[in-house]
Amino acid sequence: MNNILELINNLDKRKKILVIGHKKPDTDTIFSSYLMSNILKSLGYDANYAVLNGEKISDDCLKQIEENFDYSPFILNKEDIPKYNYFLTDHNDINQSIGDASLVLGAIDHHPDAGMVKAIITNYVSTCLAIYDICSSFYKFNDYEKKLIYIASMDDSNYGLNARYKESDKKIIKDMGFDETFNGLFEKYFTPTDMSNKEKAFKENGFKAYNFNGIKFISTYLKLLNLDYLEEYKKFIYESKENILGLYIDMKNLKTYTFLRYNEHYLERSYDFIAPRSTIVLNNTLTYLRSVYE
Repeated sequence: MNNILELINNLDKRKKILVIGHKKPDTDTIFSSYLMSNILKSLGYDANYAVLNGEKISDDCLKQIEENFDYSPFILNKEDIPKYNYFLTDHNDINQSIGDASLVLGAIDHHPDAGMVKAIITNYVSTCLAIYDICSSFYKFNDYEKKLIYIASMDDSNYGLNARYKESDKKIIKDMGFDETFNGLFEKYFTPTDMSNKEKAFKENGFKAYNFNGIKFISTYLKLLNLDYLEEYKKFIYESKENILGLYIDMKNLKTYTFLRYNEHYLERSYDFIAPRSTIVLNNTLTYLRSVYE
């Protein structure tokens, strides 16, 4: 699926559509669901952006969202999930949101395809940027919406520092009228992972649950300016009772360390750059696991 208008025009108008991002919502998932709900409304759909009741904004994104966005989503209670249809943004794995593929009309994402729903899978640095570039031909984004796209792209590119941020992404940012280097925004917005409760940080920060055709694991990450917790985090991952992928992102020296525990298999990698979990790390992890199990 690569034509978003074809996908949108085939959506079911009989029920209200909730546009929903993944659990543990971050900047890109919140802003992209808001943008996509606006686009659907402009095309005559009854749509709202939503979050699951009880889901809290990730701590490292809180300041970005509070300072740039009037956050007022539709709050979706678990027992009410069957009442609506859904469009997914910034994920295409139903286990990261509502858990029922039969209710999903479509998705737009920049993560690997989990093969569960009709999805437009893109290579943009953020889902917001994908929505902007793909939908600009039929939807006029206002300045407020463009600012949200910029902030989401800043966050998902780790302030322009990660390897997924390409020249094509930078050109779109520049064409929107923004500084593609995100100059000064690292100092303004970067919030190191709160390590006051190490166990909570190890288990919950950046949490996602993945299912790629039966290859299931969870993942967390730490973003810090030092390596003070590297060995403890590695030990936590390797001693976990769950299949888990952990990323330790050293924002000072621009390096990434990953640790995987999957059944009886353990894998450690390091990257001399900020490696995006959504592409490089996930793809390398899946390649390894498929070589072992398929």
